[in-house]
Amino acid sequence: MKKKYLGVLLVFCLLISSLVGCGNKNNTSSSNGNKELTLLYMFKTNNLDPHVDQYYISLAAGIVETLVKVDKDLSIKPWLLKSWDTNDSINWTFTLKDNVTFQDGTKLDAEMVKRNIEDVISKNPGIKKLLDIKSMKAEGQVLKITTNKENPSLPSEFVHPNTAIINMDAKNQNTDPIGTGAFKVEKFIPNSSIQLVKNSNYWDGDVKLDKVNFQFNEDANSRIQALQSGQADVIYRIPTESIGVLNKNTNVKVMSESSLRCDEVMYNQDNKILQNAEVRKGLDSLIDRKEIVNKIMDDNASVTYGPYIKGTPFSINFTENPYGTKEALEHFEKAGLKIKDGKVYNKDGNPLKLNVVTYSNRPELPKIAQVIQSKAKEVGIDMEISVVENIDQYLNDNNNWDLAVYSIITNPRGDASYFLNAAYKSNSISNHGHINNKKLDSIIDKFNTCSNTTERNELAKDALRIVNDETYSSYILFSNLTAAFDSRVSNLTLSQYEYYVLDKDVDIKW
Repeated sequence: MKKKYLGVLLVFCLLISSLVGCGNKNNTSSSNGNKELTLLYMFKTNNLDPHVDQYYISLAAGIVETLVKVDKDLSIKPWLLKSWDTNDSINWTFTLKDNVTFQDGTKLDAEMVKRNIEDVISKNPGIKKLLDIKSMKAEGQVLKITTNKENPSLPSEFVHPNTAIINMDAKNQNTDPIGTGAFKVEKFIPNSSIQLVKNSNYWDGDVKLDKVNFQFNEDANSRIQALQSGQADVIYRIPTESIGVLNKNTNVKVMSESSLRCDEVMYNQDNKILQNAEVRKGLDSLIDRKEIVNKIMDDNASVTYGPYIKGTPFSINFTENPYGTKEALEHFEKAGLKIKDGKVYNKDGNPLKLNVVTYSNRPELPKIAQVIQSKAKEVGIDMEISVVENIDQYLNDNNNWDLAVYSIITNPRGDASYFLNAAYKSNSISNHGHINNKKLDSIIDKFNTCSNTTERNELAKDALRIVNDETYSSYILFSNLTAAFDSRVSNLTLSQYEYYVLDKDVDIKW
């Protein structure tokens, strides 16, 4: 009877197996033999127009491409462009490749690029300022651009995902943009998913995957569960505490690569107390970078004291401010604050209270804020932490914060230009710390109009020396990019630039 029962059970299991396939993987193939893949991304969007989407999902999904791309060595190279040229950094000639077509078959020409640039300028004040274009003239595959002043970094500005190229004649740019990329939109559900199909006529070669289910999922644990259960083939941004668990799964591969993303603490200098550099240095002394990298990041990061990774030609060796409460109190005392029984007080004798703002899209940031909060408490500083959804909008719209635990790609374009202008130029909309240093502004202005690479790098270093001396921000770490994927997935790469995700070479075994 027992043997009979086991036989029936075996037949039943075989029947079920034939219905569901091998294991629990059901995302990678279909009845018609197409190669399909499900990818879970950590951000969501309700708008696929690359000119406005702040999470650059159209680029990540391989729908659109930019004129210029960041290469593996962090230099810029032509992508949709064939070349660019200038004699004075004011009058530029950009020549497009001849063989690029949109997903609807329309040939890419200079007039279409001109319309794209005009569109992004009208929608994005930040890009308008960076490009600083006076006039444009399109003829065939050649686009001539004249800037208002010398702008040596102009080609690198076209790396920005918001300058990605679409067919401006498309009816629904927000939901169905027609780009030049390896994948085109089949169906878009805002804040949920994009169903992608291969661009069979992709200008840069054969696309390996037939379909991609590109889903938005902001919950890291949910992404991990989906991978382990076979509901996803690729997931991005893994909590550091989960990497070890995933590494034990023989059917899963984990990738962890160094990135250009820097976690930092910004100081709001509209707060009178924080205008004092010694106060900022005191707070910096309360940040145990090594502990944060080890315990919070599980060593999937590297300690830094400056905004650029070591080895870049425009970086300097930032001062490694000694860590500890003793060192912090010494700085606070130099600032004129009152010290009593190892505690720091305002000049009026009241306890020092600071508001800290951060966000959870990068899960380590609230944890870093809590570590700093705990250490600050040891010297009598009361820090109240607020976690907001859209950090950039919050910082632009509110001034009720003192410290911001923040994350940013500091070198996205192979040049020091972006971060210097965004973070430290007094009139920049991204200067969230409200830094206003005339000497620093002057150096950045000279840098912006300098065409000689060697001289530009030296000017960048001069600017960074001021940033270092003033401790305008506390740079903490460069985080690693992480992804996990089913062992059948191949040719998946992690770019330091972070926004390049899907390309024509990603493949999956049946």
